[in-house]
Amino acid sequence: MNEHGTAIIGWAQNTYEDTQLWTTSYTLSTGWGEAVLHAVDTAFLHGPQVAIDDDGFGAAIWATSSTMPVLRGVQHDPEAGGGWGPAELVPLPEDSWGSQPAVAMGADGSTLAVWVQSVDEVSLIDDELWSNGFTPRGTWGTPVSIGFGSGASSPALATNRSGTAVAVWTEIPADDVELRHVWSARSEPGSGWTTPELIQAVVTDPGLNPKVAIDSRGGATAVWGQRSVGVDHVWAARFTGSAGWGAPETIDAAPTEASLPWVGMDGDGGSVVIWLQRDFDSYTIWSTRDGIDSGWGAPEQISDEIGSVNEPTAAIGAEGDVVAVWTQSAPAGNELWSNRYVPGIGWGDPEFIDVGPASVSEDPDVAIDGNGNAIVVWANTDGGAANLWANISRKSL
Repeated sequence: MNEHGTAIIGWAQNTYEDTQLWTTSYTLSTGWGEAVLHAVDTAFLHGPQVAIDDDGFGAAIWATSSTMPVLRGVQHDPEAGGGWGPAELVPLPEDSWGSQPAVAMGADGSTLAVWVQSVDEVSLIDDELWSNGFTPRGTWGTPVSIGFGSGASSPALATNRSGTAVAVWTEIPADDVELRHVWSARSEPGSGWTTPELIQAVVTDPGLNPKVAIDSRGGATAVWGQRSVGVDHVWAARFTGSAGWGAPETIDAAPTEASLPWVGMDGDGGSVVIWLQRDFDSYTIWSTRDGIDSGWGAPEQISDEIGSVNEPTAAIGAEGDVVAVWTQSAPAGNELWSNRYVPGIGWGDPEFIDVGPASVSEDPDVAIDGNGNAIVVWANTDGGAANLWANISRKSL
């Protein structure tokens, strides 16, 4: 979703014979557009990942293959009748294949993608992180390697409006194949990627599921799960242009297990993190904030305790509005819930935003525009096939 409230949504749709890749668009003034079919595969389609700029120029990237994963991308050009171009292969090195793509876009439509590059169908040791990009209405460039370690996995990518990008991912250290460490690299427009840097401090503990956000000045916050003595906790590290990556610190509501963090940054460089916190046999959603000069605040529970929760995610606007969504267990199925953070007021009360009871909702995603209006999309099953649903949250003035 861009600053003006225009959004692109992509999804994989399974039939009895194949998997199909679709997208649709939304604007605040005209509502939903027609769904567009981009690809059909008899094996699988992974993704897609989508991005959109201020002018409505968009891109989608996904992994697809009947034998081994390759990457395909497609561009949406509002100046060319608002239509999508043809799907095209993302250039990869010879005798290799790509998976786990992530894509992000600057304000001018400059697009960057990262993915895991594999050369061996069995061993993960040779998997590396690679990247490629294109300018608006241009073609893909030459793929480049970002990570020089082994066993790359779980990449996340963020760009700001000027095109500065930060990627985080995990790699397997050479001396212990049972571990994973969290790494990061940065890309400046016209300068390429920096040398990867280990940002995880305790290297005897495995790092899991890293996420990253970036602000308008190039500052960044990375978060990840880290397992110590059999218990997962949420860690965070801040990057500034003057000091680089700072020392990581735990930010969750210890001592219980915490996992699946999400992070976002507002226009002033403040960070918001949400995560899953275990409470005996159930889970709740918690959050904390980090101001530029104030440090991390006390963790705060933002979901209720009616049912155990899962799949937390959120979106943050430039002015600091945050909309968090998650699935929550109920007697008749899984429900979709949300909470909103308003700057100067704080978090509100959790709100039921689902289709209705007696159904199963999963895979939620959310995006927010520059005015604090949000779109939530998710899959819902009511006993038959899964359908894609959406809900709009307009910020109260």
